[in-house]
Amino acid sequence: NEGSISVVDVTGILGSRKVDLLKMNIEGSEYEVFDSLFENSLVANIESIFVQFHPVDNDSIDKYSKIADRLSSTHNCVFRYPFIWEKWSLK
Repeated sequence: NEGSISVVDVTGILGSRKVDLLKMNIEGSEYEVFDSLFENSLVANIESIFVQFHPVDNDSIDKYSKIADRLSSTHNCVFRYPFIWEKWSLK
């Protein structure tokens, strides 16, 4: 998208510094953002994640479960209201 910047670009700009908070309510694009964070080994650099997952297609629940499983290796789920809001904090 014109005028947008990827989460990988942002973390590259920040260098090795940790991100205190990543908040996502991006209408279904959160799946792609998490894929990129995992693919680039960046998720462990984020202290807290607030995210609203969206059921955008028939695979949303499966994608959500896979992300939650992967995220649980680096973060603890503080609270979860599925497909409303949840918070994850770095272990």
